[in-house]
Amino acid sequence: MSIKNTRDFIIRKQVAQIELHRRQIKSICYNRKLSQQFRINANLMNRFIMKSVRVTRIRNRCPISRYAQSPLRFFQLGRQKAVLFMRQGLIPGVRKLLYFKKIIVNYDHV
Repeated sequence: MSIKNTRDFIIRKQVAQIELHRRQIKSICYNRKLSQQFRINANLMNRFIMKSVRVTRIRNRCPISRYAQSPLRFFQLGRQKAVLFMRQGLIPGVRKLLYFKKIIVNYDHV
């Protein structure tokens, strides 16, 4: 495994552990029914969570191949793995694949 893949794997584990806590704090920050002081304290807690452990750090990478270029968000896969799975018929409802980027999905058969 390369250093980038190892680093990405570590970040994914950390995000999985912290993300629920982050969402709870964020919902407290935006809840106007709570007191202002309580919301300010929650906002301060949100600032102290590590910035290196954010969802955006892992969003644009294929979870299977860990390839960072040309991910397809609709399938949450890299382009190479998505094309491989489409050719094998593992992704249902795919009708056409144009230029390996523009994907037309036929929802009638799903």
